[in-house]
Amino acid sequence: MSYEELFLLEENKQSVYSPSVVLDDEIIARVLFSPKHYLEEEGEVLPPAFEQIFSAGGMSILRLNYSFKKSLSKTIKQLEKDGIRYIGYTSAKAYSTT
Repeated sequence: MSYEELFLLEENKQSVYSPSVVLDDEIIARVLFSPKHYLEEEGEVLPPAFEQIFSAGGMSILRLNYSFKKSLSKTIKQLEKDGIRYIGYTSAKAYSTT
């Protein structure tokens, strides 16, 4: 799938759990786990934490405007159930490149 096709996917809800399309200036959060996303010694978020955004499946994010604490709690429980260690999360403001 081309970058243009992936970008067009952002104009539609990609999950039945999504309340709406992510808007410009909306604060989104990415859950960080294991050494794959974060180097504890340096306190550095690594590129793999955001590389999924360029895959056909997109990237799983949490949204601060929509039940953030509840969603974060459920995400942590699922990660721990799967044996993955929760590190924290990082947030950013979404914006369009068009």
